[in-house]
Amino acid sequence: MEVAVKVGLNVQRLRRERGISQEELSFRTSCTRGYLSGIENGRRNPSLSVLAMIAKALDADIQELFAKPARGKAGPRPRRPEVAQR
Repeated sequence: MEVAVKVGLNVQRLRRERGISQEELSFRTSCTRGYLSGIENGRRNPSLSVLAMIAKALDADIQELFAKPARGKAGPRPRRPEVAQR
């Protein structure tokens, strides 16, 4: 599993466990909601300073963001192929 995907799954899990929306996490970290969505979906590769801000906002240790996700957790949804415009 790629590191970006692992981090994204953990950010999403921790955020949901704490009942925090992406919008609220965006406010707490000064990252855009779209950027956070990209992190959660494994499409963004955030810097350590951004990960430290996210961990702090989630009241978590940064190591938790790199932990192996629990079994049975689904990965990010596959991206839909672009549909040709007529």
